[in-house]
Amino acid sequence: MKVTAVTPFVVDPGYGKNWLFVKVETSDGLHGWGECYTQADRDHSIAAHARQLGRYLLGRDASHIRHFTHWAYNDFASKRGSLDFWGAVSGIEQALWDLAGKRLGVPVVTLLGGPCRDRIRVYANGWYSGARTPDDYGKKAKETVARGFTALKFDPFPGPWRTHISRDAERQVVETVKAVREAVGPNVDLMIEVHRRLAPMHAVRVARMLEPFDPFWYEEPVSARDLGALVECRREIKIPIVTGEELYTRFEFREVFERRAADIINPDVCNVGGIEELREIAAMAEAYHVVVSPHNYNSTTVGLAATLHVSAAIPNFLITEYFVNFEPRAAEVMVNPFKVEGSYLTVPTGPGLGIELKEDVLARYAYREFPAVHPDRVAVIHGDRRITYRDFYARARRLASALTARGIGAGDTVSVMLPNVPAMLDAHYGVPMAGAILNTINTRLDARTIAYILGHGEAKALITDREFAAVVGPALEQLGRKLLVIDVDDPLYDGPGGTLGEIEYEAFLAEGSPDFEWRPPRDESQAIALNYTSGTTGNPKGVVYHHRGTFLVAVGNVLAWDLPPRAVYLWTLPLFHCNGWCYSWAVTLVGGTHVCLRKVDPPLVFRLIAEHRVTNMCGAPTVLSILINAPPEQKARLEGGVGRVAR
Repeated sequence: MKVTAVTPFVVDPGYGKNWLFVKVETSDGLHGWGECYTQADRDHSIAAHARQLGRYLLGRDASHIRHFTHWAYNDFASKRGSLDFWGAVSGIEQALWDLAGKRLGVPVVTLLGGPCRDRIRVYANGWYSGARTPDDYGKKAKETVARGFTALKFDPFPGPWRTHISRDAERQVVETVKAVREAVGPNVDLMIEVHRRLAPMHAVRVARMLEPFDPFWYEEPVSARDLGALVECRREIKIPIVTGEELYTRFEFREVFERRAADIINPDVCNVGGIEELREIAAMAEAYHVVVSPHNYNSTTVGLAATLHVSAAIPNFLITEYFVNFEPRAAEVMVNPFKVEGSYLTVPTGPGLGIELKEDVLARYAYREFPAVHPDRVAVIHGDRRITYRDFYARARRLASALTARGIGAGDTVSVMLPNVPAMLDAHYGVPMAGAILNTINTRLDARTIAYILGHGEAKALITDREFAAVVGPALEQLGRKLLVIDVDDPLYDGPGGTLGEIEYEAFLAEGSPDFEWRPPRDESQAIALNYTSGTTGNPKGVVYHHRGTFLVAVGNVLAWDLPPRAVYLWTLPLFHCNGWCYSWAVTLVGGTHVCLRKVDPPLVFRLIAEHRVTNMCGAPTVLSILINAPPEQKARLEGGVGRVAR
């Protein structure tokens, strides 16, 4: 049976990274599936490796699995391995095993010598997506355990991966683990993920602080590329040490065993070299009294199936990984998707890997580029509040998700009556993510005009600040029909007002998912915003912005007004005014920081300029006049002024 085709499929799971499947077809009409490990932004290079390896596999016997991995490393790669290479090899190798089992009519576990167990224990990962505080982690942990999981893995470390971290970061780790332990009780196993980020001094100190919470293991405290440091950590830490997901093939694991650097290893079948390589690594580990917990940051389809077969065949298996946030897409692309029951999965009994994928669904969810850009940079400042780009993105997705769940979508209008607060910025992204049209209303208008705009614009929802209740309330009465009203209760506002709607804005966001799968507009001429003129006779006139137009204006702002990378932009211009002249999008375009301002108050403006080193601002002549004529003592703190003022 000769190989006739090797086809990679890059698939968007809606979260985290793209998946990469490989289909290998043979001359007898059979086909096998494999899965390659991927990382965000490296998926195309791994797919390219799979395609190029496939060229040399064409015409070869599909049953010669070991020979394939041998020549792939020695001849194709010239003994230069990498994540990209081994990911591609692993996916193709799995597909060849799938073919072998299908050809013989037996499951892969039978070809590996038969099962040591028919059920595989799994721990949940991915369950804490969107959690930022210890309370968030605790709540999500409790929800996951309620699904039947008896083991949870999570990374409690804040911020980017750095070898040296602050004492505050260490304390936050402890508080997070404590919150999870208190939420789930003493009988749930907690796996602490460190992602090989720390220097030994931090890894050891944090581990000792976590001992009272009885972690099941401490995963990758330091990189396995520094085995001396890993040995030091194992000697000093009482919690079982895990390593292995960054290592490829048995040759890289050999010294880990010889130096007794770990209690548990977690090789990944999708990057370690494939099914046979994982089994051989497990056999080496057994001789050193090391147990195996296969890593599985892959789909809960092909990669998981390959993991289950090896896990069933090896005596020293411990537990394996299951990403709960990959379940929805897996259920769509897989025929007879896996189902976790009581934290266990059953080993497939069908021929080969015992699974099948739906190619038409794979095609529907083609590759998507994930916008994981400067996630920890501050995107929004509002008083003492700081919102990172990661959280800004999550808030926009939550808003889009919550609106969609309420039946608001393509072509619908969402009106907002807001000052320059975080919710206003959320709306500039979350509303278009839902496919809807954003209508920002001038907060100085009277009730009759507001009612006209809501009616003429066919608003389906209104997000309004409680400051404007006195005018919005009568406007809603004049409108004469019901619409979804969401109240923003800004803690920086302490004046008169009230709530009018059925739900508060932050509670509404909580209804949405930070993993909401949004799509760009199908047509760049699709409407993104609806604005109304003011100061004219008669009723206001509506003006529609489309996606292409706003993009061009945003880029034009960057070019014409010298908006620098990472600009710090003070919102002295109302965002309701032509969407802040599209600076609402331009500032984000350059990775800048939006400094919110509810109203123009000279002492506050000057303080914010000095405190945040504002580079740019935008304001009407009256605003600038107020600032120019402010008392000298209010301007004394400015050093160098603002870089650019646009009108």
